[in-house]
Amino acid sequence: MWWDRRGPIFWELLEQGKTVKSGVYCEQLDRVRRALRNRRIPVIFLDDNAKPHRSRQTRQKVEDLGWEPLDHAPYSPDMAPSDFYLFRSLEHWLRGKKFKTIEEMRESLEEFFDSKDRDWYRRGLTRLEEQWQKVIENNGEYFDY
Repeated sequence: MWWDRRGPIFWELLEQGKTVKSGVYCEQLDRVRRALRNRRIPVIFLDDNAKPHRSRQTRQKVEDLGWEPLDHAPYSPDMAPSDFYLFRSLEHWLRGKKFKTIEEMRESLEEFFDSKDRDWYRRGLTRLEEQWQKVIENNGEYFDY
């Protein structure tokens, strides 16, 4: 899932049994770039500290795409807005739901993403500054929020 202040940019469900490794992640970044092709704004790119996101191959891909990487707080694995904002809300949305097909799941995810207005996505990124301030106040140590 990639999103900005306007809402979703690109998301996909992986095939069953497929793992996100650096190569897969870089392919996804190419699809994100294609989704962004009509936007003429600089990309400041933040992701979490997962190994595929930190690999040499991925760092090179982000540089090749001309995106400015935004360093992630090193000891705070859940400091990406997707973790503390978007996925938490999505978890509540999915709670108790059962899907018979991948298509049902995809439709539910689309419904969730569409149910959020532009202000909701903007607030999620605004909260990033608040979360980072907590990291600073805790000298980079982990904290619950």
